[in-house]
Amino acid sequence: MKIILIGAEGRMGKAIVSLSYASEITQIGSPNSSLPNNITPFLESHDLVLDLSTNEALSKNLPKVLLARKPIVIGITGLTKENLDLIHLAAKTIPVFLSPNFSIGIALLKKLLRQLPEGSYEMTEIHHMQKKDSPSGTALDLANCLPSYPKITSIREGAVIGVHKIELLFEHEKIELSHEVFDRKAFAKGALMAATFLSNKPAGLYTSIYD
Repeated sequence: MKIILIGAEGRMGKAIVSLSYASEITQIGSPNSSLPNNITPFLESHDLVLDLSTNEALSKNLPKVLLARKPIVIGITGLTKENLDLIHLAAKTIPVFLSPNFSIGIALLKKLLRQLPEGSYEMTEIHHMQKKDSPSGTALDLANCLPSYPKITSIREGAVIGVHKIELLFEHEKIELSHEVFDRKAFAKGALMAATFLSNKPAGLYTSIYD
């Protein structure tokens, strides 16, 4: 597969490049980087776009991807309403995979959460000190999979990559589901799996490889 990777300079982008043995990756960087920053010359010759950039970049690039009728995997958190509307519109014409977290463990956890009953839920999410969004995009995504919206506690400490813990509380007991990432390669591997998953799908919006 030939993939256009937007946001290649970030930690996630670098991890994807290091793992992409079976794919040809064209790296797209920011306007001030030494990498190309225009996807247009590459769209015709590539199979899929993987976007890990920003809201601003997505608003410029998604219309180009739509015009080229290419599948796109999006891993941007904190999306604006305008971009979410644009994504849903694009999904009527091209296959779109949207997820704030590409780890296989989170995909499985989302599947489990959809099977739980109504109840009293609490969620704790822990990330490194540099994490900007709070709650995390993953926490909000998990919360939307639950039958009852949880109370979310966000903790920022040390160099924690990502911990999400969900508790279902009863009067005299509780059920606890927890997921922790130890290496960012978990996200990179999952992103490449999402690209493979999406490559032969019809137009539509996909949020998990288990969809």
